[in-house]
Amino acid sequence: MKSKADKFLRYQEQILNQLDHMSKTLEKMCALMVSDQILQESVSPEGEARSANECATIVKESFSAALCLSENLEEDLKAFDYSKSEFFVDEEDDSDEENGGEPIRISSVF
Repeated sequence: MKSKADKFLRYQEQILNQLDHMSKTLEKMCALMVSDQILQESVSPEGEARSANECATIVKESFSAALCLSENLEEDLKAFDYSKSEFFVDEEDDSDEENGGEPIRISSVF
């Protein structure tokens, strides 16, 4: 019979393996997306071939723009969450009511 510590270690290994697999999959997806964008940008809208430097510049600027948009989205989401919390300031959290207002305690695995 395995102890709780052994089960927990095995669970951690499984999670790490899944994260590693997901990371490799995301890397492949990113590489495919960049490759696709480079292929699309290799010809200008006028039908002329672009140099490798021009394509790299376009991809780099596109990436920078995406980062800026992502930061703006995060700021907007934070502002929305703040507005939402101000709007619902008088409502109580349901989780406090379920536990009689006391914090939930999680027992140790070991």
